[in-house]
Amino acid sequence: MSTDLQKYSTENQLHTIRRYAEQRGFTIARVFEDSGRSGLRMDGRDGLQSLMLEVQSGAAGFQAILVYDVSRWGRFQDADEGAYHEHVCSRAGIGVHYCAEQFDNDGSIGSILLKNVKRVTATISPTQLRYLLSKFAKKTTEAEQRLSKAGRERLRHSSRNSS
Repeated sequence: MSTDLQKYSTENQLHTIRRYAEQRGFTIARVFEDSGRSGLRMDGRDGLQSLMLEVQSGAAGFQAILVYDVSRWGRFQDADEGAYHEHVCSRAGIGVHYCAEQFDNDGSIGSILLKNVKRVTATISPTQLRYLLSKFAKKTTEAEQRLSKAGRERLRHSSRNSS
């Protein structure tokens, strides 16, 4: 979880998680928290480390893990690391639920694709993301202009041939 100084404070995250739990009939048994810790690495994330140890012990006293969103699970530099930890939970029969996401983590192709996109984008800083998005937008505009020009030329060519 994030610090209060960030957009998603631990208080706001917990509020969303509690609402999600209530709506779906979950009882929150315990809170694992890493306030003020970077999600880039496992080092220093005592809450996540404790959670994973409990999951791997086979004696976890819970059947589901409720996380605010994909980025709160971890912004690991290797996007597969977050997937690995989720897989470990799944193998232990413990589902991971992302409470603020617009999709259910149900194993569907859409869910898998969205999680992976979110994991990758979570590793990118906001400045890098803005740069990449503006670069993508420019390339998209250029491609649209080329396609538009090619379409107009085809239209002119076909109208000459029909005359």
